[in-house]
Amino acid sequence: QLAASLLVFGLILSVGVTPSLSRPAGSRLLKSGPTLTPTPQSANDGSLTAVRLSDRAARGSDGKLSRLSASEHLRRANVYLSNRAFAEAREHWESLIKYYPQDPNLPAALFGIGRSYFQERRYDEAFSYYDQVARKYPETKVGREGLNFSAVALLRRGHPSESVERYGEYIEK
Repeated sequence: QLAASLLVFGLILSVGVTPSLSRPAGSRLLKSGPTLTPTPQSANDGSLTAVRLSDRAARGSDGKLSRLSASEHLRRANVYLSNRAFAEAREHWESLIKYYPQDPNLPAALFGIGRSYFQERRYDEAFSYYDQVARKYPETKVGREGLNFSAVALLRRGHPSESVERYGEYIEK
């Protein structure tokens, strides 16, 4: 049965279907855990413009982002991700990781970085972050999704055997 499941996953992925963490339209995000799905209001030009203006004001003389609250870095990263501004999103996730290494949203930040690379079809970099979140945080939902998405990244990199092994591990967990 495991082999059959892995075969089905492989076939689905080989035709270009990618698993998604997106929520149905109109659904709300829960406050209890890390969020990876942008809110509907974050995917519009007004939100993007406001965040870009805020980021300009929040930069030091060296051009680097100032330290914001962990939740603000995460919010801005999600606005950027929803608007496909991947480098800017990564900058906020990296700031969250740098300034708040004990924050409970750290796994979500690592996963978000991986997701941004994946959406840019930079599968090597995506795999690195997905693998990192899967190995460091296996007990979390985001960690398990990191394992799942690392299998997808392996398949997209042309490593189907390793991908099957990852899917097997994901199914076992």
